[in-house]
Amino acid sequence: MKATPDDMDKITDKLAKLPDGANYFSLEFFPPKTAEGFSNILPRLTRLAQYRPLFVTVTWGAGGSTATKSFDLAEICQRQLKLTTCLHMTCTNTTKRTLDHALQKAKRLGIRNILALRGDEPRGTEYDDSIDEDFERVKVTSVDGDVGEPTFAYAVDLVRYIRKQYGEWFCIGVAGYPDGHAVSPYSPDRSVKKDVGFLVEKVQAGADFIMTQLFYDVDKFLAYEKMLREHESGLFKSMPIMPGLMPIQSWNMLTRTTALSCASVPKCILQSLEEVKKDDETVRDRGVDIMRDIVCRIKQEALTKTVEEPNGIAIHTPDENPRKRKRAPQGFHFYTLNLERAAAQIVEECDLIPSEEITPLDEQDRSPVVITEQSSPFPVNEPEKATLLPGGFHHPFAMSDTKVGGPKVPLSIEKRRLSSQNLDPQNKLVVSRSPASPNRRFEQLEREAGTPRRASIRNSIAVSDGSVPPSATLGLETPKDDYPNGRFGDARSPAFGSFDNWGPTMRVSPSTVKSMWGEPTNAKDITTLFHRYLKGELSGIPWSEEALSDETAMIRDQMLAMNERGWWTISSQPAVDSVRSDDEVLGWGPRVGGWVWQKPFVEFFLPSEDWTKLKAKLDKLEDQVSYYAGDSKGEFQTNNAEDQTNPVTWGAFTGKEILTPTIIDGVSFRSWQDEAFGIWREWRRCHTSTSPQAQFLDRMRKDVWLVNVIGHEFKDGGNLWDLLKLDD
Repeated sequence: MKATPDDMDKITDKLAKLPDGANYFSLEFFPPKTAEGFSNILPRLTRLAQYRPLFVTVTWGAGGSTATKSFDLAEICQRQLKLTTCLHMTCTNTTKRTLDHALQKAKRLGIRNILALRGDEPRGTEYDDSIDEDFERVKVTSVDGDVGEPTFAYAVDLVRYIRKQYGEWFCIGVAGYPDGHAVSPYSPDRSVKKDVGFLVEKVQAGADFIMTQLFYDVDKFLAYEKMLREHESGLFKSMPIMPGLMPIQSWNMLTRTTALSCASVPKCILQSLEEVKKDDETVRDRGVDIMRDIVCRIKQEALTKTVEEPNGIAIHTPDENPRKRKRAPQGFHFYTLNLERAAAQIVEECDLIPSEEITPLDEQDRSPVVITEQSSPFPVNEPEKATLLPGGFHHPFAMSDTKVGGPKVPLSIEKRRLSSQNLDPQNKLVVSRSPASPNRRFEQLEREAGTPRRASIRNSIAVSDGSVPPSATLGLETPKDDYPNGRFGDARSPAFGSFDNWGPTMRVSPSTVKSMWGEPTNAKDITTLFHRYLKGELSGIPWSEEALSDETAMIRDQMLAMNERGWWTISSQPAVDSVRSDDEVLGWGPRVGGWVWQKPFVEFFLPSEDWTKLKAKLDKLEDQVSYYAGDSKGEFQTNNAEDQTNPVTWGAFTGKEILTPTIIDGVSFRSWQDEAFGIWREWRRCHTSTSPQAQFLDRMRKDVWLVNVIGHEFKDGGNLWDLLKLDD
């Protein structure tokens, strides 16, 4: 059967058509949390599309919570940008009807790739199954049509269902865990060998490729891959196994994502980054070096592998004519957090950008393929020279010819007819897609027209002066948000909230919730919980998985006083008036020649009756404070214009513009408002619906207001804490 254009949109088909030993990469994006962020992601995607990833993936919120936005983003990637798109899909705590609707919609959009994931831990009988105005009980219909207990408890159930209902229409990927699969940061028990048993079931059910969770210990990944390749079942011998890599964008990002995923980080990486952890720019630059070394190590190992079968690995192509290959393509999947610069630098410095549009081998001209050392017209760091971390010490996986042996890492695969590259005709027909025609050398893709081939990000990224359209030059515009800053970043950014992209969830089992935070039945119990957190007796609370910072400890007494009144504080910072950027507690950014400032703010829950009184006071202090407030019903109040922004942290550094990494505005607050009250709901569901604990937590969720108050006075410690006092 002849391959159709649709067939080429399946990841496995595209892999089968790659040359032996080719390198490729793919990128992950999540649907931005705000409307402004969503409108701003297209230029970013357009720039990254010019790097020609083999495919992109779009994430899916827990229980389908981001389904609409995920489909909107997937449609942009698939139809507008012509990028082969793989849609994540989680199955636990989700109805069969929801999954059917999602799969049918994906098919209508021409999306032929699904990454089948379990999602949040399946909720059993201990999870509240009551019905109220906010929560519809999840009853999942089985594959055979019977209503009962959830059928989709694990990813294997989803894989099996997709294969049964849709045959071979979808290419299905599943997750692999080089560090072992941990249910949550609070239950780190995991076993790689046990996980392999589950992976066998998923492949037997119909999975086509494996994509690993993020990792930073390359030795663990290589051992994991070796274990799969040599598995007694033989299922993984030629199965595509794609390493999942998250560029290190900041110290906070690294510590939080590795805590959530339970991924281990080699000591040398931690040491290198911890010494500069408050300087995001330096952390990112070192992170690029680290990621480059990881990629180069994996590429080097791929070169040394031999195929046991003398005739090579059988690769089945869409036309059902299997061919043999000596070495499979090596891929790399990057979790971008919707940030472009680090990912772009890595794929370029590791020479992962294909030199031409990827097309079927039988449609390319027949020039012999050779491995070359260098193809970019700009300098590229060779792997054997990229073995030292800043600071002078070696990675445990550093590259060197003497250590690894074998040939050098090939930086590209090119045609032998290199002398004719500059003899292409100057007048070309601009086409939208690469057709199968003998006149290809007279044609130019739209996205390449007027664009220097293989332009280096180090040389081409510049701030646009408006004279050249952003799409005309690869990476022309420097993104304003190079670093993830969670929900206190710029809400207009596509990367806004990237720390919290897992959605409103407790991320732990109900039994763990009870052991950590008790079983509250009154306001005093919750006040005690927050007191313990502020005193360092608890490592986290439902709204914050991180221990109290040294900075917040400076205002511990003020926080304790607020909590004593039943105002439960979940985020805050002290006032700072011109402190050097190298200050051990308050400093951030470049360590030399910088000064930083902060306005004080505090975010807290308080009873509706108290909010009525406090609001009346704050409304008279508009020149001294700004506030944002909301409740579980979605009501929103502020004394600012809704589109007004409040930078609460800023810094001045030599040779740089004023930096404002922490911003609070109405858009970001309202996004967090929904999640914050969602966590109240999750907490309630960890208790039986008729229990005193569930009833109390539900009353609290419906009564309290979430309030963020910013003090505009930052000299001499500011006066915010006095302004928040109510006259008894």
